[in-house]
Amino acid sequence: MPRGKKKFIIEDGVLTCYNGSDAVVEVPDSVEVIGASVFEDCAAITSVVLPESLLTIEAEAFARCRSLKTIRFPASLREIGCAAFSNCINLVQIEFPEKLMDYGTYDFEKEFIRMHLRMTGTPQLLEISPYAFENCISLTSVKLPEGVVNIGQGTFLHCCSLVSVRFPASLYRITDCFSMEGRADHGVFEGCTALKAVELPERLAEIGGESTYSEVT
Repeated sequence: MPRGKKKFIIEDGVLTCYNGSDAVVEVPDSVEVIGASVFEDCAAITSVVLPESLLTIEAEAFARCRSLKTIRFPASLREIGCAAFSNCINLVQIEFPEKLMDYGTYDFEKEFIRMHLRMTGTPQLLEISPYAFENCISLTSVKLPEGVVNIGQGTFLHCCSLVSVRFPASLYRITDCFSMEGRADHGVFEGCTALKAVELPERLAEIGGESTYSEVT
């Protein structure tokens, strides 16, 4: 990093630029939002320490961080943007907190879920956004926190080492109904060739389209 150049550029709580080359990155405590593509293609990063002040990780924030191995989300986190960790090919461990409030940014989907939550009295609102962990080919297991209601299309697309997924009892819908510019519709577990079976929660009401389990028997 050139002398005098700040490692982190933070504007009103938003991390807008990272100029470092550290293997272990500690995001400053003042950060509430990690902006879109801030750490994209940062090949040196192996792990990230996120502050308890963090509310939002925007789209593709860590996309193609090919050396990233572990990530632990703080309890403060409210939103993870589309493809935030896509193509993190060495990511082997994801740690979710016990309580989150929101994954994804699709207003019409949120309104559907809010209506469902008003009917059931479920306290959390949780949606895992489309393509959040696409092509994380080293990921072997995922335990989703209680309160997750919806899983968006392509969330674990081509996670070919994934062998175990634990769903929370709160899960209401697994969907592949989103459409995104430049992408064909993909199932949540499409290309997860090592995932042979999953146990679905009893309250699951919808699986959006046949392709959701196109690779799972």
